[in-house]
Amino acid sequence: MTETAKTLPVLLAHFIIGLCASLLWTFVSPAPESLIEPFILNHRLYEAFLLFIRFFPALMISGILLGYALSFGKAAEDPHVRWSPRFLKYLKGAFLLFLGCVAFQVILDEGVAPSLESSLIQYRSRSDDYREFIHLGISAESSGDYDEGERAALSALQIWKKSSEAEKLLESIRYSRADTAGRIAEVASVPVKPLDLIPPGADSFGVLELLKKTEQALEERDYFAAHYYAMKAWSLASDTDPNKIAAMDYAAHAWNEIGEGSSRFIDSEEKSVYSDKLAGYSALQSGDALRAYYIFSELQERIKSIDGRIDTDVDRFLVISLNALAETHFFIDETENARPFESSRDVFFTMHHPDGSADYVFVRGITYLRSSGRDMAYLRGFELVRLEKDGSIRFHFETPYAKMFAARGMDGKERPQVLLRAVSRESEGVTWRPIVKKGSPSEAESAIQVLDMPYDDFALVVSANRGIRTMQLADIIRFINRSELYGFPKHELSIELISRLSEPFLLMILAVFALVLAWRYRLGQNSLFKAWWVIAVPLFPFACIYAVETVRYLARIVISHIVQVFPSQPIILILAVLFAGLFGVSALFFAQRTE
Repeated sequence: MTETAKTLPVLLAHFIIGLCASLLWTFVSPAPESLIEPFILNHRLYEAFLLFIRFFPALMISGILLGYALSFGKAAEDPHVRWSPRFLKYLKGAFLLFLGCVAFQVILDEGVAPSLESSLIQYRSRSDDYREFIHLGISAESSGDYDEGERAALSALQIWKKSSEAEKLLESIRYSRADTAGRIAEVASVPVKPLDLIPPGADSFGVLELLKKTEQALEERDYFAAHYYAMKAWSLASDTDPNKIAAMDYAAHAWNEIGEGSSRFIDSEEKSVYSDKLAGYSALQSGDALRAYYIFSELQERIKSIDGRIDTDVDRFLVISLNALAETHFFIDETENARPFESSRDVFFTMHHPDGSADYVFVRGITYLRSSGRDMAYLRGFELVRLEKDGSIRFHFETPYAKMFAARGMDGKERPQVLLRAVSRESEGVTWRPIVKKGSPSEAESAIQVLDMPYDDFALVVSANRGIRTMQLADIIRFINRSELYGFPKHELSIELISRLSEPFLLMILAVFALVLAWRYRLGQNSLFKAWWVIAVPLFPFACIYAVETVRYLARIVISHIVQVFPSQPIILILAVLFAGLFGVSALFFAQRTE
């Protein structure tokens, strides 16, 4: 049985005992007072795993020191001279063990720990949200705003589904409203209801296909559809395309038929419906998707209420107006239950434009969502300050919520497009607009903002706001050369990147040095020596924790100094020093001998 195989059980015992000790410590320690009951157990478990990950290197060094000291005891009974081939054999086996442990440590640090840290932040944030919703619900009930109070209570129940406090508050609000209104209020629901984007169809067709659909619609006397497809074909055709003239002829013919349509109806209700349908279609053609949506939405309900029938024109253009509206507005009810599911908070970054101006962006909370195959995010408390080249404020505004998704520009690149206006799904005139605090943004600037950054960079900026030390290594590598564009100092990311890359080498150096100590203080036949080890063994992990943390601290100081002195290529110098250190401790091990 090789020395490495003999050491492995001791090393595994260190890890198992370390994990158990971490669990015991977190379960004995009091949980944060801010946590609500559903999150306490997971919070303790995740904290225990993070504690174990933090001390994994020290447990590894302690296990190597004790394990090899035990295994070297018998091997050292034979004479060993300096630079003996036996030491090379020992080192080969040890290196395989060390590399396995270091690789596992990297997986824990870069794959597991960031996810656990993010979950802990979520638990604390959602606990704070729960208490805030309870407070808002109580305040709203006291002031008689029962709708707001009910929404707050339901939001609290979204976080803690079996909360007796939230259930009692909700029941109290509903009975208070019932006393006021003289009846029991109906149960309200506030689902996160994103806009369902249904492709209108015409956008996926070419000019010839649209003309064929126009002809088909004319044959079926569906003049609204014929005009819509003809205008789509006309807008897509180039000026030299003869189909452009044909499309305009079809559109003119269909429009004439539409204009004469009301004369075909005798019933006044049918005339009114047709007139409203024409008004909605005209609004859609003029680009007023919001007005068109309300017209067709009201028409759809009115037609159903008459005799339960369906008007295909109304249904079709309601979908088209919805899709057009989704490019400029979103619905207020989409955000009603977004806050409990926020994954990031208090995100701040800057963007510098080629003309010398700059944007300062702050977002209080971000909720990510995927709907109809499209990634989007709701930005709570979106605030933007635009500075001119001379540093003066051009405008400063804030909106309760904004909606962000990827928009492809003329250059083919995707950028974050932020919709700043929200409207009611049912009531025309109920609108959320940015609150201008200073300056005067244009109408377009207060409706939509396209952030001057690649869409993928937004996720990196959010990650950096959580803390550079919590970023994954891959994100740091992607972000480091662009960090200063968004207000994050590059040298801090360089220090973090080099520290992360140096960690495996530092652990290898410490592990080989522990191998040297294990040889020097190996267990022989001297019983007094064994007794001394029995007393010292419990202290090994604590001594190793101190040693590892000290080395990490000193290494970061040295790395920080080198990055400042040699900002261009600091990593080459640092890696050279680390390789020299690893070679030095390896040579030190080869230089051992038996007494």
